[in-house]
Amino acid sequence: MSSLDTDSLSPHEAVFLAMQAVEGVRVGTGEVALDAALRTARYMTLRRRYLVSDQSIRGGSVILRGTRITAASVAARIDYGEALGEIAAESPEIPSEAFEAALIFAKAQKESRREQVA
Repeated sequence: MSSLDTDSLSPHEAVFLAMQAVEGVRVGTGEVALDAALRTARYMTLRRRYLVSDQSIRGGSVILRGTRITAASVAARIDYGEALGEIAAESPEIPSEAFEAALIFAKAQKESRREQVA
């Protein structure tokens, strides 16, 4: 089975593919599946818009576009009790959605590493 490059999908394409994946799911779970598909599409859009990786900046760690703020540092600050709004307020020139995307990305990476270790 070939892998799909989800970075090249538009949000509408992502929702369409997600809905195809859950086609045939009972009606009771359909709303949950649709919500998950929409949240996934939104995240993919935000990730493309705000997150980048450049080997010459922070060793290639994922950062907020145009900054040196890493996704991992956003997640670490949340883990230590700061609110996402507080972190975003420190950089008003950066949309709060960028910090949201960084947090989701970092949490997903952390979970992925945890699964590999287990």
